[in-house]
Amino acid sequence: MVSYFSSPSDHLDPALFDEDKLKDSVRTPLISAVSETLHKAGLNHPDTWLLIWLTGSGITYQWADNHDLDVQIGIQYDKFLNANPQFKWVSITDVENRINNYLRTFLWPKMENATFDGKQFTVTYFWNSYVESDIMLINPYAAYDIMKDNWVQKPPSVPSDPKTLYPEAWFGAASDDEHSSVRISSVYSDASRELAAYAPGSPNYVNAQSRMNLMAAQAQSLYDDIHKGRQQAFVPGGKGYFDWHNFRWQQSKESGTKDRLKGVIHVHDQVKRAQDVALYGKPIASAQEALEDAMNLRLGRRYGS
Repeated sequence: MVSYFSSPSDHLDPALFDEDKLKDSVRTPLISAVSETLHKAGLNHPDTWLLIWLTGSGITYQWADNHDLDVQIGIQYDKFLNANPQFKWVSITDVENRINNYLRTFLWPKMENATFDGKQFTVTYFWNSYVESDIMLINPYAAYDIMKDNWVQKPPSVPSDPKTLYPEAWFGAASDDEHSSVRISSVYSDASRELAAYAPGSPNYVNAQSRMNLMAAQAQSLYDDIHKGRQQAFVPGGKGYFDWHNFRWQQSKESGTKDRLKGVIHVHDQVKRAQDVALYGKPIASAQEALEDAMNLRLGRRYGS
C-alpha cells in the first residue's frame, strides 16, 4: 500500500532524521546535487538565489512504505536575474520549463537510487514558479527548509486509518478512473492480439490498429488528467495534500490505475517506434520529444551565456 494511506508511525524516518532534525548526511548531498547540476547547466552562482525544501509524505509519519523524496526548489528571482542577466527578457514560464526539463534529464537519473543511512530513495527535484521564497504558497503537507535547516511546516498527526479522512464520494470517483483504465487496457490488449493475427494492410489489421491508437490516446488523456491535475492541489487556492486532485493521483497509484495507463502508453510507444523503424529506418521523434531535446541544450546558449 502506498504511503498516502499507510498507518502512521510514532516517529520520523530514522534514515533521514535524528528525532525531528534532518541529518547533515542527507542535507549536504541534496544541496550539492542540485547546485552542481544548475551550475553545469550554465547558471551562475546558484548559491546566491537558490532555495530548497523537502516536502511530501517521505518526511511525515507515514514514511514506512515510502522510498520517494520530493525536493521543491525556489528561486529568488531578482537575485537569479542579477546573476544570470541573459534571462532578463525571457518569461518566467519559459525559464521554469527549461530548468525543470534540465533537472529531469540530468539530475533525476543521478538521484534515482540515492542512499541515505543504508536506505535507497528516488529523489526528484521540481521548481514551481508559484514559489519564490514562501513554500507555504503551495500548501505543503509538510515542508523542511534544507538551506536553513528547520521546519516550515511540521507534519500533522493522522488517524491510524488515514482513509477515514476522505469522503466516500472521492473513492467512488477514483473507482471510475480504475474501471476506465481496465477497459482501456483490455481493449488495447485484444486489439494488439488481433493486429498480430492479420496481414498488414488488411481491413482487420487496419481496424485493430485504429482501436489501438484510440485506446492509447484515451490512456494518455486520462493519465494526463489525473497526473497534471494534481498540480491544482499545490497552487494558491488548492488544498495541498488533502485536496481531491492529490487524492485522485494517490488513489490511482494504489489501485493500479496509474501503472495500467502507463503500461498502455509505453507499449504503444514501442509499437510505434518499431513501425517507424520498419518504414523510415529510425524512430520519428514526437513534437514533445523534439521540444524537450531543444530545451535540454545548455540553458543559456540562446541567450548569450
